[in-house]
Amino acid sequence: MERRPHPAGGRRKLVVLTDKALKHLAVAGRILHELESQLTNQLHEAGRQVPRAELAAIIRTFAGDSVPPLRPAW
Repeated sequence: MERRPHPAGGRRKLVVLTDKALKHLAVAGRILHELESQLTNQLHEAGRQVPRAELAAIIRTFAGDSVPPLRPAW
């Protein structure tokens, strides 16, 4: 992230993602979708079908609350 002058001036600053941060988020998103796809395929081969919300719950169960968000929280 970097701070830039606010268009309205004053002491305000805009905090924006750098190009490097955006690239990292894109890579993380692709990896997440690949892992989700692999898990979905494995479950399908086993004759099971799990909704996406359930997949997210499974991941949280194994990873706990330490899983970082892939999207900025602001």
